[in-house]
Amino acid sequence: FFFKQKTAYEDYKVTGVQTCALPILSVVSPAEHTRSPGGLVVGSNTGRMFLAQPWWVRWRAPVPYAVYCIEDPALRAYCVLRHALAQPVTSWTTANPSTILLYCRRMAEWWEDLRADCADGTLSRGPAAGLGAADRKRLGKGAGRVRLGDDPRPTATWKLRRINCWTGGSAPFFLGRMPAALGAEVPVREAGVSASEGFFAVALDDEGPISWLTGHLLELVDDDGPHWPWEAEVGREYRLVVSTEAGLYRYDMGDIVRVTGWAGRAPRMVFVRKAGNVLNAMGEKVTEDQVIEAARRVFPGALGVSTSVGWGEVPVIRFAVEGAEADAAAFDRVLSELNVEYEGRRSSGRMGMPEGVSVPNGTFAAWRDARVRAGAPDAQVKDPIVLDPERWDALVRG
Repeated sequence: FFFKQKTAYEDYKVTGVQTCALPILSVVSPAEHTRSPGGLVVGSNTGRMFLAQPWWVRWRAPVPYAVYCIEDPALRAYCVLRHALAQPVTSWTTANPSTILLYCRRMAEWWEDLRADCADGTLSRGPAAGLGAADRKRLGKGAGRVRLGDDPRPTATWKLRRINCWTGGSAPFFLGRMPAALGAEVPVREAGVSASEGFFAVALDDEGPISWLTGHLLELVDDDGPHWPWEAEVGREYRLVVSTEAGLYRYDMGDIVRVTGWAGRAPRMVFVRKAGNVLNAMGEKVTEDQVIEAARRVFPGALGVSTSVGWGEVPVIRFAVEGAEADAAAFDRVLSELNVEYEGRRSSGRMGMPEGVSVPNGTFAAWRDARVRAGAPDAQVKDPIVLDPERWDALVRG
């Protein structure tokens, strides 16, 4: 194939016909972080999958794999953006939508440095200013040269046609902020239900991920016991239990999925939350998705929210919010609307008014960077929606 690129931001074409050979940006983590005492590789599944792709798929990636292996989160993000901004990216894939919002904020923060590096064909500004000559050459290889405009929002530079990420769990809190951060409405496709153990529901269209019934053996478990996928009911939530060709037998992943529809006899499933990831001081069982819904209503402009149980003679729900006023009364009112058990415990005096605190800007980004430095996969860091009291205190203290 011979490809012709008319400008940095026009589609690749073959003999005048648009092809699929457009750059696709994926945010992944290293396939190898360390090794066990016995020599087994310990790493991120996203990096392993990236390296396992055929060359003609990896060829479409605008960012070299070496960049994803950078340990410093800020330097890695700058290098990812430096490479990607020089390409006509049309698709952006990462597990967590909060990762996309983080990259949008960093793009705006470093825009003048990124513009200058792209115009000069260099990697020498912003967080990359401290790189040595050898690292600058190695990490900047193939970065390209292009002139960028004044608008730092991604859609001003890229012709984004699709965002692929989680839409369940804590994702709705961040998805509502996506258009403003990107600069325009971009269609979002659910990334599917997957984990290091395997793929369990695959996104083949925009109707919702379809359970993969010809892959691993799937069981959907609720209070009535286990069910085969074709016995599921639309709207019901189930705990996912899998048996895999790798040797896992009836492995309880701890993931709660919701059945949203059907594709033939295969149920469509979306991830909802981790089992047991609830606030439960007095039996109220406030779930992570209820916290997210309350936060969406009460703190529409917030950059992050985190909750925990505050223990005392009368327990309370504690919450921290970044980028909004900590309105405890409004948060309490909406939680009461969403959870009848919580409302009952509040009205009976068994639980007190929530205690809220507004944390400084950058608190959640710093928490995320600390998790990445500790070895968590950059693209899959879970947002701290529900934490135990000790970790919540650490988040608030910074």
